[in-house]
Amino acid sequence: MRQTMLRIVRFVFIFLVTICTSDLALAQDVTAAVTQITALEDGNWSQVKQTSEAIRIRRGHRMPVAIDMTLELGDEVVVERAVLELTMVSGEVITLSRGAKFVVGGEAGRAAAAIDAGIPSYNAQRDRVVTRDVSVAHRIGRVVALVAKDPFGRVTMVAKTDTAMRSRSGKYEPITQGMEIWSGDVVETDNATLEVLLDDGNRLSISKLASVIFTDSAVYQQKGEVYYQMPTPREILLQGISIKPNDGEFFVTGFDPVIITATRGEVTVTSQSGGEVLSQQVVRGGQKVEAVQGGPVRPATRWNIFQRPGTLSHAYATSGAMKERGLHLIAGGTEDMMGGGMRYSARTLIYHHIAWTRDIGLLASADGAQVPFGAGLEMTFGLFDLGGGVATMLDYLTNDCGGKATLRAGGQGHMRFTLPWTRARRLELEARVIVTDTVSGSLGVGIGWPL
Repeated sequence: MRQTMLRIVRFVFIFLVTICTSDLALAQDVTAAVTQITALEDGNWSQVKQTSEAIRIRRGHRMPVAIDMTLELGDEVVVERAVLELTMVSGEVITLSRGAKFVVGGEAGRAAAAIDAGIPSYNAQRDRVVTRDVSVAHRIGRVVALVAKDPFGRVTMVAKTDTAMRSRSGKYEPITQGMEIWSGDVVETDNATLEVLLDDGNRLSISKLASVIFTDSAVYQQKGEVYYQMPTPREILLQGISIKPNDGEFFVTGFDPVIITATRGEVTVTSQSGGEVLSQQVVRGGQKVEAVQGGPVRPATRWNIFQRPGTLSHAYATSGAMKERGLHLIAGGTEDMMGGGMRYSARTLIYHHIAWTRDIGLLASADGAQVPFGAGLEMTFGLFDLGGGVATMLDYLTNDCGGKATLRAGGQGHMRFTLPWTRARRLELEARVIVTDTVSGSLGVGIGWPL
């Protein structure tokens, strides 16, 4: 009996020593702690003590992330609808944004911990990890245009919206007109588009459902569609693809493959894996390429006129084109008078693809002149604008007695075919019919531009 008791005491002693030794060994592997959690709770972003929207995986065991939770070598952190701030034992601050998967230790973990301040690091899964030293963060640009729904549901220029957010050190703030962008900031859009002007002169038009990280030397496009105007060299990185513009304007969209469409200048697209260059292509204005993650950059091809409007549509929208003007050269008239002239039109977006339009024109010939003017509504369907409304027309016809002026009233309809020409200009072809007690028709070609 005594020997049995001694064996039990000895077993318990060895067991306790083993646990203590194991705990000390594990404590030596602690590399970081969770110091801040921002999560989506009841539809609002707020700081919380624990969230199931971020999970720590240790040796196959999953556990919701909580404040002061420690991370050891080999731990994996998976972030869904949350933003985590980790403090490394070195004192460095790491922010993990929504959708990130971060492995502590190993090649990816060391790369993230050793990265220079202000430069994001992507781990082996090519996910979203931002390493930033708050003490060295500084302004690199500002928001110069913000387009979203106003309280009446109209898509227009707004001063502030909660459908686009700026994240800084895990803290989310609604985007406002003129808001400063600092190195390390993350800009995410939901149902809004915005334009950021960097201090070096580069400009980004960010579409809906996009996420972009800004640093001193590069832009990290995490998702969505962005139109870049880059007169100053600045690298764009996304999902293993490096894009280096040479005074270029280009549109980047897609995930796998990534599609880069150049509208002007020159862009060098490089596919990389593990620091090794897989392939490289130079894209010039009017060309596009597709790049596959971990694969080659496909040869550049030309894009046709039906692809171009789709490529530039979001960029045109973010330019603040809630009000547009158009100027056309026209030819046409009535059965009694045919001639040529000009038409000026003004269009104001009032809801989604519906616009309020006003126009006035002048047709002249040796037989007389016509001055048509009208107002109505217009809807956009892809490449085409279709509209109609009321119209009046002042006719002046010459005759042997000198001339006769007549004021007519009626209705009008028009169809316009549009092609983006530059970021702020559109080529337009228009056919218009005015019906009063007579019928007048005209064809026009010209340009449209936003105010």
